[in-house]
Amino acid sequence: MPLHIHTAESLRSYSRCAIENLEYWLRRLIDDSLRKEYGSEYINAVKPCGDNLINGQIRKSIQDRFDSRPGRYPRLIDAAQLEEEISIICNPALYGQYFEDALKGAFPDGSEEARTFLSRLKEPRNRLSHANSISIRQAEQVICYTNDAIESLKSFYSAENMNNPYNVPMVIAVSDSFGNTLHAGAIHRNNTGRGRVNFQNSPGSLLYVGDTISLAIEVDPTFEPEGYRIDWTHTNRGGPMIDDQKGLQFSLQIENEHVTNDFVIYCSIKSIGKEWHRLGDCDDSIAVTYRVVPRDH
Repeated sequence: MPLHIHTAESLRSYSRCAIENLEYWLRRLIDDSLRKEYGSEYINAVKPCGDNLINGQIRKSIQDRFDSRPGRYPRLIDAAQLEEEISIICNPALYGQYFEDALKGAFPDGSEEARTFLSRLKEPRNRLSHANSISIRQAEQVICYTNDAIESLKSFYSAENMNNPYNVPMVIAVSDSFGNTLHAGAIHRNNTGRGRVNFQNSPGSLLYVGDTISLAIEVDPTFEPEGYRIDWTHTNRGGPMIDDQKGLQFSLQIENEHVTNDFVIYCSIKSIGKEWHRLGDCDDSIAVTYRVVPRDH
C-alpha cells in the first residue's frame, strides 16, 4: 500500500515502533555476543591487549544515562541509544568477530555498509523522539532498513536455535510491577533447565494483602506466538495450584490466602503440535517467588 495515503500520525506511529523494535534487537545482539566473552560488565571491559572494549565517550554516555535514571534500565546496554548501538556494532574491531554473522543477511559488504544504512535511521529517530513529523522518504527508509536488519537477525537466531537439540520457545526476560526486570542471563536455571527468580528478600518487592502484583515475560521472538501457549499458575495455601491466566502477562490481587514466606507464581511455555517437550511437561518454565505479609504487618 502506498505510504502517501497514510496519515502523518500513522506513519509516525509505525516508524517509531519499527525503530524501537530494531533497537531492541540490536541491544539483544550486543548483550548476547559480548556477555559470552566479557561477562555482564562488558560495557566497561578491557581487552587482553589492555585497550577498552568500547570507546570511552560511548561508555561515559551510556553510564551517565544509566546513573541519571536509577531503576529505569535493567542493564547498562538498555541505556544505550540508537547511535551508540550503531557505533558499538559497526566498530571494525568488533564487527567481524561478534556481529557480522548476525547482520550479513542485510549488510553483506561488512561494517561500513552496516554503518551507512543504519546511520540513515538516526535523523528520523531523532525527529520522532521529539514529536516532529518525518517525510514519506524517511518513512520508506525506516521500513526498509529496519526490516532488512531485523530479518537478518531473526534468521541468525533461528539458525542458532536449530543447532540446539531442543529448538523451542524460551523466556528471554521477566518483569514485574515493582519495576524489576531480569533478562535471560540473570535468570537462574537449575540442572533441568527450569528457571527461578527470587524476590523474597528484596525490600522493594514485599507484597502486602490488598496489593496487586503484575508480571510479564518476553519470549524469544524468533518463534511465532501462534506456535505456543503460555500458562500461569500460583501457589494456594492449603490447596492445589491455581491455574487461572494465559498469555504474556499475569495479574493478581493479593489476599489473605496468599500470605506466606514463599508465594510462587509459575509461568510455563508449551509448543503446540509437538509430541515432546524440553522439560517433559512443557518447553520452558519460570518460577517467581515473593514474600507476602498481612496488611497490619
